[in-house]
Amino acid sequence: MRLGSNRRKALHNFGTRAGVDDLNSLANVLLQADRFGTGISTALRDMEKSIRHKRRQKAEERASNTAVTLLIPLILLSTRRSSTLTLQRAYFGFAPPTLMTSQD
Repeated sequence: MRLGSNRRKALHNFGTRAGVDDLNSLANVLLQADRFGTGISTALRDMEKSIRHKRRQKAEERASNTAVTLLIPLILLSTRRSSTLTLQRAYFGFAPPTLMTSQD
């Protein structure tokens, strides 16, 4: 019956060996539930809520950074287009080339 280390030591080793923060927190949640005698289901539900909250925050941060990242190419492209139109109008005398034909 006593073939390996006890459950607490196994969970602690699992959390530290994995090197992933979420797995480490899972091991800690299971250890605390075991130590304090609380239900594992409630501990896992609370952990689930915190993980979803962190994931939502990361998504909101990415979304706010995306707007800024897309703004720079948009400005560059619109500035390029408007400067091209301005140079064309200056070259052709503020009229399209089709209207600049002389009628002799």
